Amino acid sequence: MRTSKFSEEQVIGFLRQAEAGMPIKELCRKHGFSDASFYKWRARFGGMDVNEAKRLRELELENDTSNRHLARVQVMPQSSNIERIYPSETTVTIAGQRSKVMADQIMTADKRRLKTSMGRLSQADMLAVERVIRLQLGLG
Repeated sequence: MRTSKFSEEQVIGFLRQAEAGMPIKELCRKHGFSDASFYKWRARFGGMDVNEAKRLRELELENDTSNRHLARVQVMPQSSNIERIYPSETTVTIAGQRSKVMADQIMTADKRRLKTSMGRLSQADMLAVERVIRLQLGLG
């Protein structure tokens, strides 16, 4: 991810100048950034002071680190019986074999407890699984 050439302190300074009445176009031209950057910063840092912005950054780094080391996976039960497919189910190919997965029985498991992996899903199968999970959750 590309980082800004401006620090959080500078960005908050720009936002304060705009709050004090400096026209946004002039502020952007003077400091060399786009209107889009200004509005993105305002959405992210608006109303914060420098300490709050630093704390937000620390929280983002902590969250990224814990997610990287997270030892959990989402598991969906599968069945070789693909004769009848209900709305919260879809068929996928796992290790060259067609199987049915059931979104209404999805769960989270610790990776260390899994004995074997059946394989990985293709992008098309992942989209099909996403579709049935959305349906199961009532998200359309």
